[in-house]
Amino acid sequence: MAEVDRRFWNLEMSILCYGRLRPEFFGELMLNIPGRKTYGIATAIADPTLNALAEQLECYKKLARLAEVQHEHIQQNQVEELLVVLEQRQVVLNQLANLEAVIAPAKAKWPEYLSKLDSVSKTKAESMLAQSRALLEQITTSDRNDSLVLQQRKLNIGRQIDQASSARQVNKNYAAAAYGQKPTSMDLKQ
Repeated sequence: MAEVDRRFWNLEMSILCYGRLRPEFFGELMLNIPGRKTYGIATAIADPTLNALAEQLECYKKLARLAEVQHEHIQQNQVEELLVVLEQRQVVLNQLANLEAVIAPAKAKWPEYLSKLDSVSKTKAESMLAQSRALLEQITTSDRNDSLVLQQRKLNIGRQIDQASSARQVNKNYAAAAYGQKPTSMDLKQ
């Protein structure tokens, strides 16, 4: 009983310290309880690629939420808030790059990798990869739409600047025609 209590304490500490469940504690807890059936959890915990796929999926979910927030800030023209969201997205993208380094070898030989997994883990891996791809497509589409909105806004601002410059030139020309040319320098002798 003390051994199980120690494992649960490790589990709680993992969640408190890291904000998520660390796979090595979960694996220890599930694999070493006498008489406990794991139903494929052991494979998922022991396989770093499956762990990376799960974390990758969570990262894509975060990116999708951040893309929604980004869209709102763009629509509301909230530049400062948009910059904060972009910084948050960059942190998640850096995490994804690290995870991709773990996943890439398995992706390169995906059929061979899947053949080594049990049926539950195989299904889970395929599902996580498909969900990640779907989220990536959703994020890319959202970013493309936001980019179009920003480009249109840039064009509109450019037109407004051109109109203001043209109006200023018209006003100068009108003033010159109506009041005549002003002397460019003062003659103090008169």
